[in-house]
Amino acid sequence: MHPACSICGSPDIEDLGTIQRRSVTKRGIMTFTMPVGICSNCGFSFLHPTPTDEEFIRIHQNVYYPNWGDNRSVIEHARKVFEKVTQAITLPEQCAVLDIGCGEGNLLEVFREHGADCTGVEIREEIDIRRLEAQGITILRQPFQDIRFTRTFDLIIMDNVMEHVPDPSAFLAGVRSILAPQGHLVVLVPYVSPTSDEVFIPEHVNFFTPATLRNLCEAGGFETVEPPHEIKALSIYRPNATAAKRELSNQYPAVKDLISDYMMRKDARDALIRNGVQQKIDAFFAQGKSVMFYGAGSYALYMMEHLNLSHERFLGFVESNPLKVGKPFLDHTVRGLDDLVRLQPDAVFICTENSHFINEITELLRKAMPEGQHTVITMHDIRAEAAAS
Repeated sequence: MHPACSICGSPDIEDLGTIQRRSVTKRGIMTFTMPVGICSNCGFSFLHPTPTDEEFIRIHQNVYYPNWGDNRSVIEHARKVFEKVTQAITLPEQCAVLDIGCGEGNLLEVFREHGADCTGVEIREEIDIRRLEAQGITILRQPFQDIRFTRTFDLIIMDNVMEHVPDPSAFLAGVRSILAPQGHLVVLVPYVSPTSDEVFIPEHVNFFTPATLRNLCEAGGFETVEPPHEIKALSIYRPNATAAKRELSNQYPAVKDLISDYMMRKDARDALIRNGVQQKIDAFFAQGKSVMFYGAGSYALYMMEHLNLSHERFLGFVESNPLKVGKPFLDHTVRGLDDLVRLQPDAVFICTENSHFINEITELLRKAMPEGQHTVITMHDIRAEAAAS
């Protein structure tokens, strides 16, 4: 537990309340209570009390993550990150790149294609690193904090990492210590918003806005090259060559209002979405049509537990993640995409809160079913209809 704010060191932490999330883990369905706190001095929001490093690693070892190694959306995302970075800064030839939390290594592959010397850090055991090692990419399978580096890097990337770290300032100090004097740091995190379902999940410790992320980096000895923005997750920093630190902006009022509004409206907003899903399901059943849900994760659990799915035309759940296929989920066995050819549901509801993958999932479903003979509906569709009504 860190009793003080990791960014400014203030002990004045205000409790904003708790968020409960049910999560599908490798150990089964678990309920997590998330106590949300906020620093009244700078506005940084985080779990309070904060998990220890050991608790943090244990949580992440039990979380299911998508296996998107050959996913087109992820590869496209990697190429866009590469383009944005290389447009914003000039990298040295044979640039030494470190990607912390590299996942399947798609971003490192793109940098490797352009001659970079690439290293990744990834603690998830299910990631197959042989493909990366065959390309000359080094993958370190330890927590970043436990690695003793003997070199520096020209570019360090943290894509969806800092929201997971129990002590982000200490973590950032470790990053700065291995960044070359003329090097750059690239950070991407999800930001708190009025519909922050992707932010407030059990494996997240910190809840950033663009301003609090900038506060973190500049308090940690960096200066901003490309500032964070609500609609542009990528931001870039370089080591601050001077001893002077920028005075932190106090984001307390704005962040408190944002999170409080989210927490106050969440139940009512989710009830509207569930009602919209139930109405659509019932309409399909009334026409004698069959329904399946794509997604057997935490968001699907949260949404589906409250629906009436007791109908012979409900065909269960389908997943593209091989770690989930064949496992039990809400009294059904999770199916794989190949099962869609046999089952041929009339409608598939995509039940995921990760907007990054919705288009790719839609395409996967349409490839698995005859064109024109099914309907694909997303939770974003339902949310938009509920907001318009």
